[in-house]
Amino acid sequence: MGRKQVVSRFSGITIDMDYLLCIPSIHAIYDKEEIVIDYCGGIRKKSREFPVEKNELLIHWISKHKDEIMRNHQKCGYSDFPLDLIEPE
Repeated sequence: MGRKQVVSRFSGITIDMDYLLCIPSIHAIYDKEEIVIDYCGGIRKKSREFPVEKNELLIHWISKHKDEIMRNHQKCGYSDFPLDLIEPE
């Protein structure tokens, strides 16, 4: 299994989770811009041009799907368990 697996797509944003990342977080790509946000909504890394409105949308999505993100994070260390898809918005 690859290092990252896509768990959701919406509003032009692709969200994946990194199998090697120790901190529960999501990695999102919009156009060519990237952001990494932890499950509490804290920004871990962000491209300079990542749109503020997409950032706010992601933080709302994370708060709505926090439990699902945590369940997926628990699976990340085991390649035998593919991550669950998470509903957009």
